[in-house]
Amino acid sequence: MARLAKPDQVKALETLDLGHFRDFLASSRFSANPYSTGTIDRYGRTAMYFVDFLKGAGIRDLEEVNASWVRSYLTGQKPDGTPRFSPSTRIVQQSALTALWCFAQDNGFALDNPLDKLAAERAADRMKLRGGRKPARLPKVLTWDQQADLLQVVLENPRADTSARDYLMVTLLLVTGLRKEELCSLKRADFHPGEGRLRVVGKGNKERLVRFDATEVLPAWEQYAPVRARGGDAPELLVTRTGKPLTGNLVYQQVSAYLAMLDGDLPAHGPHLLRHTSASRQLAMNVPITTVQANLGHAGLRTLEIYAHLLPPNGKKPTTAG
Repeated sequence: MARLAKPDQVKALETLDLGHFRDFLASSRFSANPYSTGTIDRYGRTAMYFVDFLKGAGIRDLEEVNASWVRSYLTGQKPDGTPRFSPSTRIVQQSALTALWCFAQDNGFALDNPLDKLAAERAADRMKLRGGRKPARLPKVLTWDQQADLLQVVLENPRADTSARDYLMVTLLLVTGLRKEELCSLKRADFHPGEGRLRVVGKGNKERLVRFDATEVLPAWEQYAPVRARGGDAPELLVTRTGKPLTGNLVYQQVSAYLAMLDGDLPAHGPHLLRHTSASRQLAMNVPITTVQANLGHAGLRTLEIYAHLLPPNGKKPTTAG
């Protein structure tokens, strides 16, 4: 990337438009493989928090920021003394800030990227470590009983219309393993519950066909169909009470709230727990691994091997999806 000729040509931090940063992330100018809307939102929020952090410290432009400033942000503490970010979150934050500096250099807000130094430090640290990588952990999944309890909690929601919608939402997450962004963008015209299939656009704007056991989804759809008929002309399958498409944040909040109502300690919260559970339950129900791969949108089979045997067979008739 071309370096600016003079430092005084660097634009002030207060003129940085983070809306343009989001557009940059979504464009082929930054990456040949487009980010998901969820990643763009997360990187956008990271950039906003970081810029607020810099402005609070009196920083006027990004050329004043060195690796120490970035390190201070990533490893700093909250007012209560706890770390601002977990180690895994710091990795995502650093990736987001790397993208931010690419945008900044491309648009005249910075000359150099202090993240380059941090990346070099991380590489050197890895060379010093003994014993190889951190041990891989098996993904956390809901047991069969916890899945049944979750669906029952959704059905007990006193708001009948919301209950019907969320019953279909949670059922689809458990049965198909869709990502929350994919669920939000799912169109009514692409959903065929009676045929046990749906068409969805996933990561990298790639379209795929997802197959499922119709008998698991039809009851939820039959309950939601009359509610959806009153939901307006939006093309999306799942909508709010005002007829607007669901957002990823709303799906996360709803799923997490239902999971919090279950008895006992859960391994995690949020819709991604249901995606992990779906991968394991599909394998436990004898869905061919190549079909599970296609359903989840995984590039290879190796990733799916870790989900095998996390759930025992539950006595259900093996699905015919395939």
